[in-house]
Order: sequence, then C-alpha cells, then structure tokens
Amino acid sequence: MSGQTTPGTGAERYRPGPVAALGERLREGGACVLTGEPGGGRSTILARVARAFDAGPAVVVPALPERCRQPLAGLRALCRAAGVPAADAAGPVGDLIGALWRTAAPGTVLLCADDADLWDAASRTALGRPAARLSPGDGVSLVLTVAGHRPVDPEFAGLPLLRLAPLSTADAAALLDDAAPGALDPRVRDEITAAAEGNPACCSAWCTA
Repeated sequence: MSGQTTPGTGAERYRPGPVAALGERLREGGACVLTGEPGGGRSTILARVARAFDAGPAVVVPALPERCRQPLAGLRALCRAAGVPAADAAGPVGDLIGALWRTAAPGTVLLCADDADLWDAASRTALGRPAARLSPGDGVSLVLTVAGHRPVDPEFAGLPLLRLAPLSTADAAALLDDAAPGALDPRVRDEITAAAEGNPACCSAWCTA
C-alpha cells in the first residue's frame, strides 16, 4: 500500500470539525500534520482548508507520483506550485519559505503538502527542520498530510498532530445513502457500515462496486 489515496466525495461534508480546527489553527502561522488512515479524507480536507483560507495566499502541492521521488523532488514541486525559482529548492528550505513570504500579499502564506510522508528523504529533512520552528506571527503556515497506518516520519515527528478519527456510524450510513445509486436496504447499509469501519473511501467503494 503506497499511502496515496483518492479524495472521497463524502470526506468534506461529513468532517466539518477537522476543516474548522485546521483553518483556525493555521490563520496566524505555525505547522501541523494531518494524519489518518488511507481513504479517510486527508486530501479532500487539505483541499477544503486551502480553498477556505482567507488570511493570505494558499499554495498546494499535490501528492507526487511514484516516478517523481528523486532527491529534492518534493521541494522542487513546492517551488513550482509557489512560483518560486526552482534553484531555491537546492538551498535551505528556510530561504524558500522566506521567498514565499516576500512575494506574497500581506497576511499569512499557507503551504499545503499532500502525502508529504512519500516525499524523498532529502525533502522531508529539509522541510521538517524549519517547520518545527514556525510559530504564530511568522507569516507562514504549513500543513502536511501523512498516512496514519504507519509511524510519522522522524522529520515530522515533533510537529503538532491532528488525527482524523473514523466516521461515526450515523455519518457513515448517511454517506452510503448519498453515494448509493438507489435506495439501500437497511440491512445492507448496516453490513457495509460495519465492514467499512468508518472509512469514507471504503463506504463509497462499496456503493460503486
């Protein structure tokens, strides 16, 4: 299992709490790691937080494909997303963050990196050190998503963690009703809800299988 997931259609609607919590936490600066099981909606929530962020510009780095994990590929992807010269990726990531801050409008710059645990080791190390030093008032916020079925990489282990809990039984059942092409038999809904164990992607997959 790679840890990369496809955003679930129901993750955003049925997880307003994490979206609100992340948005509020990141308004003034600092760093946070969003973690959860594959299929739990990390990518969807990250995109929602970026769209709703109103304290300044948001830069989103999508998950890198398997073939793009050469040394510093993660930082170069961040440069491309931010419109910063790629040469900056070869130096300290603090210079990159400073460049983003200087080119942004007044406010807080939000950096969003999806599946950062799948970045190359050099990029994880380069990003993790300054991320640990970010604090409110710095003008830069950083949120990373990492898979929750394995330990957080040591480069990110010291960052504040927000873990996505499974959907409640009621929310999973409501998601199934929304995703199903027709009316679900209540017994079938209960069986799928139990089997999915609160995972939005699993709920949706059962309805489209």
